[in-house]
Amino acid sequence: MDAFRIIQSIAISDSNYLTAWELLEDHYSNKREQVFAHIRRLMSLNTIQCESASAVLSLVDNVNEIIRALEILDKKIDDFSDTLILYVILQKLDSSTKLWWERQIKKDMKYLN
Repeated sequence: MDAFRIIQSIAISDSNYLTAWELLEDHYSNKREQVFAHIRRLMSLNTIQCESASAVLSLVDNVNEIIRALEILDKKIDDFSDTLILYVILQKLDSSTKLWWERQIKKDMKYLN
């Protein structure tokens, strides 16, 4: 929810400033909601439709941004979280890129065996 929607029903005046501020503070200081917002963003990242290096880089940048935001909220990325994030990323890849990744992972890493 954006800040405007939270306070849009409050008339703009000196007397309502504190009320509006408290509403915003209550909403944005809710750590659980902040974490859920980042998870929603992760889950709703666009799926790549065709091979595109720039789209993959953009996806990786977005995921890294979300991970940093979660870590700032003291949600550390452990082995399970890492595996879950990897699964989400793979679901967002086009079929050609996913196939390439599967081939590379077998050559380069012993991951998730």
